[in-house]
Amino acid sequence: MAKDPYKRIASLYDGAVEPFNKGIRKYAFKVADVQPGIDVLEVGCGTGANLELFLEHGCDISGIDLSPTMLKIAADKFGNRAKLVTGDAADMQEFSDSSFDLVIAMLTLHEMPQSIRIKVLREMHRVMKKDGRILLVDYHTGPL
Repeated sequence: MAKDPYKRIASLYDGAVEPFNKGIRKYAFKVADVQPGIDVLEVGCGTGANLELFLEHGCDISGIDLSPTMLKIAADKFGNRAKLVTGDAADMQEFSDSSFDLVIAMLTLHEMPQSIRIKVLREMHRVMKKDGRILLVDYHTGPL
């Protein structure tokens, strides 16, 4: 596995970044129209800040992230209440086809090269249930 780019900042991440993301997270959660008991997977879950909201609303949560350091923070938050996987979202072998009602990627895709983004989106679609949904929240810098 490649070097963990979040190793040095992971312990500061929630305090520094999450206050700015709080409004976006609440809006995305509202748009997702979440119902208790659904299975949710977050791609690029980091420290689990988004997954916390879904867990509080009675969802079964899973997350995947390339950073073992960020996932350690998420694991400390959730214990055995979440399935957390260190892995590549472009090849989510750890998750079966049609497993999730909702698959989310919040502020994650912009960090990937376009060729990887397409693979990640295909994987998100693969693990989503037939009547499931994908929620993408992101931004693009620079010219289109």
